[in-house]
Amino acid sequence: MNLLKLIETFQGIERFKILLIVSLFALNQPLFSQEEREYKVSPKAYGITYDGTYLYYLDSERRAIIRFDSIGGQEIFNIGLAQMKGITFDSREGRLLVTAPRVILKIDPNSGGVVDRIQVPLTHMGGIASVDGLYYLLDLKDGKVNFFDKASSIIVGGFLSDRVAPRDLTYGKDSIWISDSSNGVIYRYNPNNGKITGSVQAAAGDMRGILFSGSKLWVIDRASQEIKNISFVETERFIASGESNYEITYTLDYSLPNVSLANSEIAILLPPSNEQQRIRTISSTDKDFKNGVLFRTRSLNKKLNLDSGRGNQSTKISFQVRLSNMVYYVNDNFLKKKESIPNELNDFRNPSKELTNLSTNDTLARFNSIFQNNSPRKIRNDLFENGFPVQTGKKIIYKDGAKAAEVTDYVSGYLPGFGWIPFSNSPESKDRDNRVFHYTDKEIVLFQSNTSQFLSGPVFFREKSNDEWSNLSTRWSVTIKKIQ
Repeated sequence: MNLLKLIETFQGIERFKILLIVSLFALNQPLFSQEEREYKVSPKAYGITYDGTYLYYLDSERRAIIRFDSIGGQEIFNIGLAQMKGITFDSREGRLLVTAPRVILKIDPNSGGVVDRIQVPLTHMGGIASVDGLYYLLDLKDGKVNFFDKASSIIVGGFLSDRVAPRDLTYGKDSIWISDSSNGVIYRYNPNNGKITGSVQAAAGDMRGILFSGSKLWVIDRASQEIKNISFVETERFIASGESNYEITYTLDYSLPNVSLANSEIAILLPPSNEQQRIRTISSTDKDFKNGVLFRTRSLNKKLNLDSGRGNQSTKISFQVRLSNMVYYVNDNFLKKKESIPNELNDFRNPSKELTNLSTNDTLARFNSIFQNNSPRKIRNDLFENGFPVQTGKKIIYKDGAKAAEVTDYVSGYLPGFGWIPFSNSPESKDRDNRVFHYTDKEIVLFQSNTSQFLSGPVFFREKSNDEWSNLSTRWSVTIKKIQ
């Protein structure tokens, strides 16, 4: 063999090695990590699972399991059983588990053949998860999660999920996740006590199957006939999910006092960026306003002089905002704490009213009972009279299709040991569990006060640089546009 042939042979071997390494790498990636490919499903798709290599879903009309390979190709396993609703992969046994009325099928994922049948005393079975020595089984009729013991083949416990239209369950991060098609929300439960520990808003019109893989949630959306990744951010305090984007323009009408304007200044408090809303591209039609700080908060500031206009003024401000649905959950770790309120929050509360003799559970119950009121002003007063720090401000609430928005009061209360929780006007915020608080992606905070008192608006004026700021009476007009 000549030198050229040797080189070509060597290059061919190296190319083969590279292709082999790339292929092995791709097979070991998490679900859908290779691309953003759309996975289309049939109109009667139900459960969904993943075995580390292949993705599976149930087609209840065809009575079959559909398997996707790594490049989106499909293979059909005809099972022939009616009303198959739940599917999961049991990594210990290397089997697919499928639920149907009163039976769990064990299926070979390579051939699609049924290798075992387990009789279960449940007629309306939906989702299934295999965890240690138990199967978690969702009853679609009453929303109960049943604990089925593998060794004895009997139901040994469970809890009611209290869901309106439960469709599927999955297990991940030591939690049970249940989809509810009535409101497009995925709820997270503690399997030890059946308590809700959070929820995720899913952008799905008719949610069916649900899968937790790695750190991501995936759902089958029958409305769009596709598999969707549901993004969310999880912290010790809250779960943020979903995302809405808006363009806001508001006009502030106010009047400057009849004093000398030499060395005077105007400042306008800006919308806050926080865990629930991210503010972008703030601008004003009055280019004399510059970025500044007022009460340790971002503001637009404008220096005035003798030539500045007096009397009535009008300032237009525009910005974009990205919002998430927030679910704050006060878990057991916080209830074990007995923390005092830090002194830096004294401007937001009445320290003499602090209820130091209450337990953490009683403090939470008192806080939650105050939040059940629908009047932000009454909530503010009750929080203050019970010693809780309270921050006020103004917000707008987006209504589908509306162009103009009404400005309303904003209130946020501080729960000792946990942190700030904003009050929501939405009916969804009235959760039966007093540990859970909701704030929707349709509520946009325009500004926050530097004390517990309500302000007439975000505009402040001072005659000289060393004077105290005074709040000016302000009139609002707001337009809002949702960005798709």
